[in-house]
Amino acid sequence: MGTGKTTLGKALASRLQYDFVDLDWYIENKIQQSISDYFSVNGEVSFRDLENASLQELLTKERVVIATGGGAPCFLNNMSLMLAHGVVVYLEASYEVLFRRLRNAKDQRPIIKNKSEEELQKFIIYSLSQRKVYYEKAQYKINSDNLETEEQLGETVEDLLKIINL
Repeated sequence: MGTGKTTLGKALASRLQYDFVDLDWYIENKIQQSISDYFSVNGEVSFRDLENASLQELLTKERVVIATGGGAPCFLNNMSLMLAHGVVVYLEASYEVLFRRLRNAKDQRPIIKNKSEEELQKFIIYSLSQRKVYYEKAQYKINSDNLETEEQLGETVEDLLKIINL
């Protein structure tokens, strides 16, 4: 959350002339409700099963850039599926950048909406410590701290294309 998956994913897809799909948006469209509403009624296990099935659907498509939610690679066989069907890139952002981005976007993110700054800091540290082991399995890693301007975004897309040899 907050690494720039959607921002960079859209820019990369545009540059490659691929379709762009945000997995969370895909799921919300499929179930016709927000993920937070679905999650609160059906629980995490049900959501992760739905997320996995949706990811499997999307991985059958060609010429698509998929931005997953931050938890997706950490559950079921999602990371193995992604690695088997495409190029997986870990967008790594510094703690400071994540804190600033998430603090500024709290209202749009139900999971952190009501957290104090201290709680948000702890949430970021805990989430990274739990998820990094999964993220590190990606074929490529790129720093996503500099996505603030169109120029920086363009440079990051070009760096990413060089790294993954496209």
